[in-house]
Amino acid sequence: MEVTDEAAEELRQRLAAEAGDVEAMSVLGAMLLRRGDLDGAEPHLRAATAAGDRAAANNLGVLLHQRGYADEAAGWWRIAAVAGSAAAAHALGRHHRERGDEPAAEYWLRQS
Repeated sequence: MEVTDEAAEELRQRLAAEAGDVEAMSVLGAMLLRRGDLDGAEPHLRAATAAGDRAAANNLGVLLHQRGYADEAAGWWRIAAVAGSAAAAHALGRHHRERGDEPAAEYWLRQS
């Protein structure tokens, strides 16, 4: 995607998110997260997560993990994993493995 296409897509998502479109909130949050704009991504991901978007819950976990809030990240990964996100289950399994909880790690890694 060219820079101008990316900027146009971000604008489309931002306008839709401001109009209350939950999927757009999630997509915009993910776009900003990939770009490294954690402060910009977080409110969109939190809003989409509050509306039940499991991809946003997983991405919120990623954002919080990047900020050093591993336990809070794990909470969001658990929500997304229970809702069916394989990526969140994998992240949660890695989280438990890093903490030495091998039974929980194996459980979540098998779910992914």
